[in-house]
Amino acid sequence: MATLEPTTSYIAELISTSNLPSVTFVVTALTLAVFYTLQRRKSTVPLINPKRWFEFSDYRIKQEFVHNAIPLVKQGFAATGNKPFRILADSGELTVLPPDVANEIKSNDHMSFELSTAKNNCESDTVTIAKQFFGHLPGFEVFNATGMNMKVSKSIVQRQLTTHLSKECQIFWMSLSASRAEIVRARTVIEPILKRRAEQKAALAAQGKKAPEINDAIEWFTSATTIEGFTLDPVIAQLGLSLAAIHTTSDLSTQVILDIASHPEIIEPLRKEIIESLSEGGWKKNSLYKLKLLDSVIKESQRMKPVASISMNRLTTTNVSLSDGTFIPRNTATAVSSHRMWDPSIHTNPDQWDGYRFYNKRQEPGQENLSQLVSTSPDHLAFGHGQHACPGRFFAANEIKVFLCHLLLKYDLKIVEGSMIKPFPYSFSMNANPFAPLMIRRREDVIDLDALDANFEEELLEAEIEIHGTA
Repeated sequence: MATLEPTTSYIAELISTSNLPSVTFVVTALTLAVFYTLQRRKSTVPLINPKRWFEFSDYRIKQEFVHNAIPLVKQGFAATGNKPFRILADSGELTVLPPDVANEIKSNDHMSFELSTAKNNCESDTVTIAKQFFGHLPGFEVFNATGMNMKVSKSIVQRQLTTHLSKECQIFWMSLSASRAEIVRARTVIEPILKRRAEQKAALAAQGKKAPEINDAIEWFTSATTIEGFTLDPVIAQLGLSLAAIHTTSDLSTQVILDIASHPEIIEPLRKEIIESLSEGGWKKNSLYKLKLLDSVIKESQRMKPVASISMNRLTTTNVSLSDGTFIPRNTATAVSSHRMWDPSIHTNPDQWDGYRFYNKRQEPGQENLSQLVSTSPDHLAFGHGQHACPGRFFAANEIKVFLCHLLLKYDLKIVEGSMIKPFPYSFSMNANPFAPLMIRRREDVIDLDALDANFEEELLEAEIEIHGTA
């Protein structure tokens, strides 16, 4: 019994009156954590890159992932027989689904695109923290970050926290200052437009008249915020929209240019098609539609190098069971792999760039529409699929075509011999090489594109008159 006295004394001291609140807190927290873990059904999906024994950090795993994401996904499907699997990614655990389920989940109300998009936002993270640490229970209020007025926390971060940051951080503040300067400059452009429109609407309202409908992004955001009942900085919204649109469009355009320049045999057929179509119809949407070889070339570059190797990111809002029996718990991040775009059972020689690939497919019965650049399917997920597929892909397709028409007719292109033009993969991202050297030379004009532009502007004006009812 003598050997038990130190332990007994320690326990007695631990649960003494002075320590009782702390002990109660710890025991309650552990009990609730165990209860929560037992109650929550676990995923039936295997994890392909787990931690090793006694490996407490996921640093090694994430470093391996960001440099080998695509091979890891390939290994995952090989190991599971083309079934879903979980992977520890740089942004956390993700359940990767095979393309087979794309049609099944594309309209699933329990797999949220919006929540997936907001998953890494600060406000979303504070909600997650509050839930995981039982912030809604008495005694656990300290973890309920969302209970704090966000204006108060913003004040703390901006005024109190930053005063203690070291001078070594100044270089980052300089970068932020440049970004803030861009926002200020954007306000000088957008705010006068907002003010003028508000004055016009007020003047018409005073006369009992309804303001004419304006079909542009400024009004789209205004309408959306009114319907959804939230506020939005119109300047930041415009910049955000531009960033999202310009980044992906410029990345695809860069890759197409590099692929065309790497396959000079495709240039003259493209020029011939462009000249024939524009000479006949001018700058009209139907003329762009007739550029089927150019459409195929762009889609082929996108097939080989999409912006990301996964698509259709979702976050489950309830427990989800797929038709194959796969169980996915609530609050699970999921995405669909795009590997069918490189599947030899679907595409002949998938590792080789073939500008005629989708042009030829469009000649096959039933493939005319499915093989267009803007078309989506489980076999081609570069634009996503279903109701959340990229809504701007139609505009982007025409934008890239117009740009390439000018580039190919006005310039000769050539890759600098021996230069590295391969894309930069990082994590799930696949970025076109922005540093690839390219030689260009002005060509003699075969067709006056500027004269065609006038016709294009007339068509746009006709569309504006049709929309607004006035010139």
